[in-house]
Amino acid sequence: MQLLTFPERREILTHPARFKQLISGRRYSKSVTGWMWTIKDGIEEDENYGIFCPYLKQAKKNIWPLMQDLARQLGLRPNKSELSLTFDNNGNIQLFGTDNPDSIPGSGLKKAWCDEFSLWKDQSVFDRIIRPMLTQSEGPALFTTSPRGYDKSYDQYVKGQDPTESDWMSWLFKTKDSPFVNPAEVEAAKRDMDPVLYAQEYEASFETGGNRAAYMFDRNIHVKEHSDLSSNQFIGLDFNVEPMVAEIGCIYPDGSVHFFDEVVIHNNAYTSLMVEKLREKYPHINDIYPDPTGKARSVNAPRSNHAILQEAGYNVQARLKPPDQVDRLAAFNRMLCDGSGKIRLTMSAKCKMLIRDCEKAKRLSDGRIDKGFHDPHAMDAGTYIIEKLFPVSSRNVLSAARVA
Repeated sequence: MQLLTFPERREILTHPARFKQLISGRRYSKSVTGWMWTIKDGIEEDENYGIFCPYLKQAKKNIWPLMQDLARQLGLRPNKSELSLTFDNNGNIQLFGTDNPDSIPGSGLKKAWCDEFSLWKDQSVFDRIIRPMLTQSEGPALFTTSPRGYDKSYDQYVKGQDPTESDWMSWLFKTKDSPFVNPAEVEAAKRDMDPVLYAQEYEASFETGGNRAAYMFDRNIHVKEHSDLSSNQFIGLDFNVEPMVAEIGCIYPDGSVHFFDEVVIHNNAYTSLMVEKLREKYPHINDIYPDPTGKARSVNAPRSNHAILQEAGYNVQARLKPPDQVDRLAAFNRMLCDGSGKIRLTMSAKCKMLIRDCEKAKRLSDGRIDKGFHDPHAMDAGTYIIEKLFPVSSRNVLSAARVA
């Protein structure tokens, strides 16, 4: 069977280290490796085996089908409410979400598989709760994850590469190293993503561009003037009272975008006033890409913001619900520079607030914008259109025909 003859996987499964860490790019089959590691020696009598995921919902989606398949093979009945499988010898495997540490019992464990460890909200859950559960059995733990910056996963990876740390071993594999991946799909992903995101997701790199939200932005590269503006022009709009920001831009036939102006109302802003200013300055532009939440709410007006724009003659282009901040930033950074080095987004020096946002806005550990540090209204205005017209596709890497 191909899964069993994969030599790198065999090394991970059989290596004697107590604590192992597998860092890999997408589609390296981390989940199958983790599952095989969990059950490879059989389930001992009266012993508990824990599988820990960032969220219980994620555990249900990714790991639960593997447990159900094993249960069918053995003629066992899994407990769906507990997400557990009890064997004839009273050994037990159970899934947990570490987003709710109080749900993790304090009973002993024979083994612990920590899946997508870099996505855990609180990585200290392992040291505080899970490792003590392994104390009596002196049991092992396996960590599987894609990298998300220089977090605890990085520290553990370094420890696993240190020959003096005999309890630890770590591996790092790129997506292209997998025998189950079509290399053409990896090359296509490189064109679809910005280089930092590509390095993280496919090269298993720990780089993140720091915690900057617009981590591909470089003032020396992206701030420039265009004398030949395209006639395909638009407005991106963020609704807010202080300030309200509109970013004005155009799209060229090659799919590149240039923001050439911005309109800002700093105090006591409301949508009708912004409409007045936009119609006065750019009466010919009718395509507007506003915050999707404007369909349901209003700022100092009895009508919705979208209704006000439509009554002013604008062609309102917005998603039915707000796109995820992570998706907006991925699309924005990919336009700033994709994995092949192509730049498709620039901005005029007139866009002072947008430039400031690109340089100041930061991300939280989960990839969302840290609005407590700096709320980037201009970047919001600019990313609504970018995400709407140039979204980053979720690329499923296809299996290749070659055999390991």
